[in-house]
Amino acid sequence: MIVPNVTWPLSQLPMYLMVDDGAPLLNLDHWEQPHEEHVPIIPNHFLHQFVEGIGLRGLRGKFTVLPYPMGLGRIDQSLPGIAAKQREEFLITVRDELEPFFDITPEILTHLNALDIRHHLYPLPFPEKRMMPYHDVASLTQYFRIALEILTQAGLHPAGMTSPGTFGIEAEERYAEAVIRAFDEQRRVAVPFYYLHTDSASPVVVPRVQEIDGNVAVHLPSSHGDPLWPTKYGRPSTIDALLDPRGQSGRIRQLVVNRSPIGFHTHWSSLYSDGTSTGLKELFVLVDRIHEHFGPMIRWIRCSELAQYTVGIAQTHVTAHESESGIKITVDSRGTVPLFTLTCPNTSPLAVTINGKSLRQAASQQSNAWWESHGDTVLSWDLTPPSNEILITLKRSPMRVNGSAERP
Repeated sequence: MIVPNVTWPLSQLPMYLMVDDGAPLLNLDHWEQPHEEHVPIIPNHFLHQFVEGIGLRGLRGKFTVLPYPMGLGRIDQSLPGIAAKQREEFLITVRDELEPFFDITPEILTHLNALDIRHHLYPLPFPEKRMMPYHDVASLTQYFRIALEILTQAGLHPAGMTSPGTFGIEAEERYAEAVIRAFDEQRRVAVPFYYLHTDSASPVVVPRVQEIDGNVAVHLPSSHGDPLWPTKYGRPSTIDALLDPRGQSGRIRQLVVNRSPIGFHTHWSSLYSDGTSTGLKELFVLVDRIHEHFGPMIRWIRCSELAQYTVGIAQTHVTAHESESGIKITVDSRGTVPLFTLTCPNTSPLAVTINGKSLRQAASQQSNAWWESHGDTVLSWDLTPPSNEILITLKRSPMRVNGSAERP
């Protein structure tokens, strides 16, 4: 029986990098870890180096911009000790040069003390990381909404939410509902995402859809701790734990072997490494290893794109049946799914049509095409609702078919 499998876009493994703790020129560590010595400023020229490096290597993911960093001030208005021209340069660079590659999220408002949203954002005597017991869904929605509004007023386009530390992990359903409601009020993002969990052990780590009253958000996990954190203290990175130089061991290899999406995270201060930029250099060493050993197998993707694809395939229904000329596949969908991809095992087509129109054959992964890979046929096209009919004309008679698609 030939059963088509819904796979990740272009049958490549989605890969994304999540950078936490970003803020206009301010180094969070200087305020959050006062018992340690950390430089207070991360200059804009470092942001330009980061943007240039990820652009050259094709990285995608998400980048935090704190709306009210450390409670010092709103980034859309002013920050003490930071010249307005420098603050504006940071925001313009993020908007114009980073956003095409990385989605922007708040990491709640301050990443330090919680703020009183009922009394002019007055600082409260406990950190945001421990404020969940003080919030119900309505007040948490308001807290999130303020964060999104500040980023929007600063000219940015937030697409998801990041938690400081493990905030929200003890009440994820309440947290997810507040994320959904806050973005629904803005009506700018159809499928928001959030980052809350890190799973350093499971062989497969996939996005997870949270649905509340017909609206959805997608949790995108990290698959490993920050390998660049030690560089802030003058110690070597642990990038070999993600992938060794020969590509023979490490967390990323484990995930590739198991055909899992791959998300990992670091911190803005880890990349800067208190002025040495060692973390950034080590990140690019790791990325170059990934490309050397697994280049064609992975696809860097923005977190918002992966969230939308995850919801899109969850809302499709695929059936396959034998026909006189080959395999007939029907894909019913509630929405548009760019780069929707199916793999048909053990097939060798003469031709493929979608809704009566010929789909071109390609030598390898391409959009709006089909290709053969290790004895399987892979099809990728922009799926549109409500129904798509695919006819695969085979070089040989098909085995008897009567099944539903498997999911990645």
